[in-house]
Amino acid sequence: MDKITFVLAGEGVSVESESRELLGAISALWAPAVSALTCPSKHAIRVDANDRVWVNGVVKEYPDKPPEALAQVQWYLVFETLVTRSAHVQLHAACVEIAGWRILFSGTSGVGKSTLTKEAILAGAKYLSDDCVVLQDGQALGMGRTIHFDPLAVPCERAFYLEDCDLETFRFTTRSGPYVMPLWHNGYVAEAALTISERPWAVVELERGSQDQVVPLSHVERLRILHEAIILSGREYAGELGFGPTFRLTWNDPKRAFELLQKELRLLA
Repeated sequence: MDKITFVLAGEGVSVESESRELLGAISALWAPAVSALTCPSKHAIRVDANDRVWVNGVVKEYPDKPPEALAQVQWYLVFETLVTRSAHVQLHAACVEIAGWRILFSGTSGVGKSTLTKEAILAGAKYLSDDCVVLQDGQALGMGRTIHFDPLAVPCERAFYLEDCDLETFRFTTRSGPYVMPLWHNGYVAEAALTISERPWAVVELERGSQDQVVPLSHVERLRILHEAIILSGREYAGELGFGPTFRLTWNDPKRAFELLQKELRLLA
């Protein structure tokens, strides 16, 4: 069997399979984390010849999810591994670092976390995560997946900001038909962790609209945004990121919107 290893929010993962196609798809989806330093595997995953998924010697099955091994492995990595972290703060948010700032993008699925993360990297930002951030022991840990977008039905029409995305590698089938998850490959490497106290944190609540606009928000709004971003209820947000600047970023053109945000942060520097 061939094997790949990577780091998921500070924990080592190994995936073994005889299927090079499967390992290739997982490598494509986790490419930024595969490029990072590895650590001992806490999650040892093996996909056997019958496409059954084994984790640490136990079969994992999710009957209500797409049946392909690729989707089953992904479900375990993204969701079940988080359940074991209920003592730590887990935020449904994206995170980058640029020009001395850590920027946390928050909002519901489809609001633009991946889109704005992509624009940040194009502007020279370091990458932590575009979907989930774990606050643990004074560090921010990321789910270092390839920047990805919500699944699209196949065949599909792509939005302009998906024109440079891979629409072939991560395909799966549901009861509603075939879907593809757009992946954006640009050679970026995920940061293993960010020490929370080293840089100021800007919290940015995203929304889509007809015009690009940045509106400053209060510290009370900052706490609301971070509380609403918590994935599991094992622990409440307790101010780990301090009381830095907070904004609501409304975007129509993601490049223009991120430029406006950078301008606001430069004024605060």
